[in-house]
Amino acid sequence: MGPLHIDFNVSHSDNFFVLVVADSGSIGVDVEEIKDIDLNMASEFCCDTETPFLSTENIRQKQINFFTLWTLKESYIKAVGLGLSFQLKDVCFDLTDLSSVKIKGVLNKDWSFVVYKEENTLLSICALEKINKKNVVFKELNYNDF
Repeated sequence: MGPLHIDFNVSHSDNFFVLVVADSGSIGVDVEEIKDIDLNMASEFCCDTETPFLSTENIRQKQINFFTLWTLKESYIKAVGLGLSFQLKDVCFDLTDLSSVKIKGVLNKDWSFVVYKEENTLLSICALEKINKKNVVFKELNYNDF
């Protein structure tokens, strides 16, 4: 039996704290509250192929798409361990098909992505292994539990 490679990643936003663990390969996570934001800043991190997702007339859907793209990109750069030194424009998603990502223009199917939306919060996970949604557990904790 080979060595076990365990990786973990954390993220938090407002009252949400997320811990993800992988028993093989790298993993990254980002969680964000969906809120009002200046969508003009999206041009700083969005690829040309992503801008149609931000040009919808529905303001709420525009916010959801913005934070979906943001959390996907953040989860990826955290999984690869590059942090914000990596150019977010170099990671491009098609929100209608998360089975692959373009990294610096090259299609990459090595990574697995999953997005969860719960009320006003978006959570994205990126992993080298296939993400089985049955293995994702949500647990609400109260600060008094600690």
